[in-house]
Amino acid sequence: MKYSVIIPTYNHCHDLLTPCVESILKFSNISDIELIISANGCTDDTLTYLTNLQEKYEYLGLTSNFKFVWNDEPLGYSKATNEGIKIATCDY
Repeated sequence: MKYSVIIPTYNHCHDLLTPCVESILKFSNISDIELIISANGCTDDTLTYLTNLQEKYEYLGLTSNFKFVWNDEPLGYSKATNEGIKIATCDY
């Protein structure tokens, strides 16, 4: 893997997060990307979506290429992004 892509999210699973992730998967070589999603106090379907996405990565044999951080409380954009950065393992 070459790049860590960190996406902080607060709800908006279906209208913002899903299209964003689908675009990354469509236009990127997923073996080069560590995708990290930092869920920031979400109360919608985000946890279900992330769990299904994690299973998809596991099925493809790319378990280490997808991670998510779950926070029950809203942290705000900066702190949610920093939580994602903490678990990033790529150089960029």
